[in-house]
Amino acid sequence: YAAVDLTAGEKERGTMQTLLCAPVRSLEIVAGKFLAVWVVATVAAVVNIGSLAATMARILPAGATAVPPSTFVLTAVMLLPITLTVAALFVAIAAFAKDFKDGQNFLTPVYMFLALPAGITMLPSVELDAWTAFVPMINIALLVKSLLAGEARGELMFLVLASSGLYAMLALLLAARVFDREQVLLCLLYTSD
Repeated sequence: YAAVDLTAGEKERGTMQTLLCAPVRSLEIVAGKFLAVWVVATVAAVVNIGSLAATMARILPAGATAVPPSTFVLTAVMLLPITLTVAALFVAIAAFAKDFKDGQNFLTPVYMFLALPAGITMLPSVELDAWTAFVPMINIALLVKSLLAGEARGELMFLVLASSGLYAMLALLLAARVFDREQVLLCLLYTSD
């Protein structure tokens, strides 16, 4: 919702024109919008990890082997590249929408495309290896799964972080490129009238 509101929502309210007339570069505009969306996504991820930790502490019997708190902290750190990627991708795609409803229509299929493969990682036969470490979204889900199971290997963690960092950088470049093309932002503004 943050990505849609900061892009298509501004077009709908007519505040995008004012922002584009301000003496700032488009890179500064996209950086501000991206950071706002990223903070919301990161807070949501950390809250989800905290909820998972509290749930596991509550349901595991007193004598059972619990997951160490450091694992949950490491899991939260591993989610940072995915929040960077998703935030940048959503800001870039939502910029093409002319209003809030269009933004939701654009992002729902993208969200489903990103979320459904991550669900596949719950299958017992799908494991983190040198190949899956390079598959976007799936690599992070498999890494979190292996961290919680206590089976994560350092070299695979490095590969996942490196590839996820690359995907995040590409998504950021895409978002910056979309905002650099003011005609994309302005043409959609005038066609909605």
